[in-house]
Amino acid sequence: MATNAKVHSFEAIKHLHAALIIYAEEATGVLATLHQEIIRVSQWLQHDQPSYWKKQVQKGFEEVAAAKAALARARMKGFDGNPPSCIEEKKALQKAKRALDHAQKQIEVVRHWGIKMQQESDEYRGRLGRLDTVVNHEIPHMLVLLENMVTALEQYVAVQTVDTQKNMADMEQSRQQRTAGNKPGQQCQSFAQQPGGPPAGGQQPPVQPAAGQHPATGQPAPEQPAHGQQRPLSHEEQAALQANRTVEEHQR
Repeated sequence: MATNAKVHSFEAIKHLHAALIIYAEEATGVLATLHQEIIRVSQWLQHDQPSYWKKQVQKGFEEVAAAKAALARARMKGFDGNPPSCIEEKKALQKAKRALDHAQKQIEVVRHWGIKMQQESDEYRGRLGRLDTVVNHEIPHMLVLLENMVTALEQYVAVQTVDTQKNMADMEQSRQQRTAGNKPGQQCQSFAQQPGGPPAGGQQPPVQPAAGQHPATGQPAPEQPAHGQQRPLSHEEQAALQANRTVEEHQR
């Protein structure tokens, strides 16, 4: 299981967050429009239309009754011995009956489509139930997760930046301290390596005489006696020998 998050861009997360908000708003608007349209059609089929056609049926019965009365009055006019034609009254009666029959049929048609509309509406709600859950529940949850993710990553980067700056400052300070600590030693070492310069530690090195010079005085050494003979030391040679011994004891 991976323990490191590979995040290459905070802006990509923010863009996803903004895109989800836009999608949720548009989807919510579309779903609300569809729901309102379903409610409107259902109201029209289940309430408005049945009420309308019931009134039309009632009106049809009244018109049929009026047409029958008009036809009866027309027939009564023929008592003079001439039968009336009553053509107009008969047409009016037939028209009223057709209107009544149409209204009665429309009540059944409206009832049929009201039931059909309810079935389709229930099926529609079942199909869009998942989308409604995503828009109204899952997307808000995802938005909260993305906001928390961005906040956590920004805090992490801020901490890492502070730690990095602190580490760089510590490294720079350590480098400066090492540089400052190495300079005296390098100067002493360089000074010790120069001809005639003192060695490190402040100790004076023994004087190395040149060829043909006395170790202590630096003056031309006297000629050595022949083999088997010992020449007595002069006063200056004794003093120089004593000084050389003192320097060697001091070095030890």
